[in-house]
Amino acid sequence: MLTKLVQISLLLGVLIAMASGEIERRNITQWQDHFDYNNTETWENTYYIDDSFYEPGGPIFLFMGGMDFYTTIGRLNSSHFRDIAEEVGAVLVGTEHRYYGESRPTPDLTKENLVYLTSAQALADAAELVRYLKASSPDLHDAQVIAAGIGHGGALASWMRLKYPELIDGAWASSAKVNAIVNFHEFLPNAAETIRIYGGLICYTRMANAFVMLEELFAEGNYTKLFEVFRMCPTEQEFDPELGGGLFFGTIATAIGMYISMLHSSGITSFCGYLDRGENELYGLADWIYTAIYQEAGCLQGNVDEYLYIYMDPDWDSIGSIIGGRQQVWQSCNEQGWFRSSDGEDHPFGHRFPYQIMYEQCGMLLNGTITEEDIHRNINNTNAQFGGLSPNVTRVYYTNGELDAERSLSILEDLNEETPADIIPFFGQGADFMPMSQTVYSGLRAVQTRARSLILQWLGIDEATPYN
Repeated sequence: MLTKLVQISLLLGVLIAMASGEIERRNITQWQDHFDYNNTETWENTYYIDDSFYEPGGPIFLFMGGMDFYTTIGRLNSSHFRDIAEEVGAVLVGTEHRYYGESRPTPDLTKENLVYLTSAQALADAAELVRYLKASSPDLHDAQVIAAGIGHGGALASWMRLKYPELIDGAWASSAKVNAIVNFHEFLPNAAETIRIYGGLICYTRMANAFVMLEELFAEGNYTKLFEVFRMCPTEQEFDPELGGGLFFGTIATAIGMYISMLHSSGITSFCGYLDRGENELYGLADWIYTAIYQEAGCLQGNVDEYLYIYMDPDWDSIGSIIGGRQQVWQSCNEQGWFRSSDGEDHPFGHRFPYQIMYEQCGMLLNGTITEEDIHRNINNTNAQFGGLSPNVTRVYYTNGELDAERSLSILEDLNEETPADIIPFFGQGADFMPMSQTVYSGLRAVQTRARSLILQWLGIDEATPYN
């Protein structure tokens, strides 16, 4: 659950240029609750627009911002989606998900004020934005709309087509996490399988050895050495081997899976290289964690209370709110689950973080009470709303990277003739969104070419000039 700091740290080094003179930031007034007509509260929702290559009569290309709100401008500035938008003379628009970034519907993030943070509300925000754009100019009144996104944003894009087919003419859902699940025990076996196949048996064995050595430190109660080897922040608090150990193992295992997923095959090469350095594999793992993930912070947090408090502070100016961590905890506990537990088989990451401990964390982090039954009911409701892995939808293209440890949350096979799916070998999350001018591998280019062809087909444009 607690992966937001890890994800942002990973992306800082790989994001494309964020500055663009063509992209304009604007606001639209939204209802706090689109489904309660007695609630008349409104707020200002940020969105981004680039009409520099728009041609009258052209479509609207809608990039659905998700939890990784800090990547939206970069995707608008440089991506295959932008390339296609420019080709067809579209207005390129990016949404900012309510409660993330500068889009703040409530005075703070107390449990009572987080109730408006749902995917259904975010979809309604996007629908209002499309209606507003269409009404803003006679040229856009009958404009076709193509939605797209990555990860949670990819799910939102596919759900826009599902829930608002009268507004959305087609959707490109890259690495779309559409399936809500409480115990996401497939995550670690997926990551382990990727390392075993693409990193090789030697790399996998070294990683397994590192975790065996880590388990030995815990068995000996040698937390002084643990803090020393992993460069953990000094603390006067006695280390809690149960809660602290679960968080420690879970954080490291999740970091490995997410790093590989986001950086593709280069992430595996980097990770495997570190394991062969230092005194032994444990020191190599510690060096990788520090260098790749926590170097900016200076140390890995060893104080459990301070670690958790990041997500407990409800003020908008708190670090947990700024990075979207508290918001993601809320969505995990109340809508999506995705608890990356150690319950799966065939992985070397130990079993110190079973999914049951997530229930207690949900209540603790959200300053309230939530039961196991509540969480299961919430997750079931999400799949009932949006169809899980079997949505009744057409004109959606689902794409997933073979190295993405979260790929089992998405749709990996064709749903019907109008809703195809493809898997990209050797790549992880969202690789198909990179500009095609930067793409060398033929398998990735094939998926990008198909995305373009489908979008042109949905727009009714004759594909007279296919890509080379």
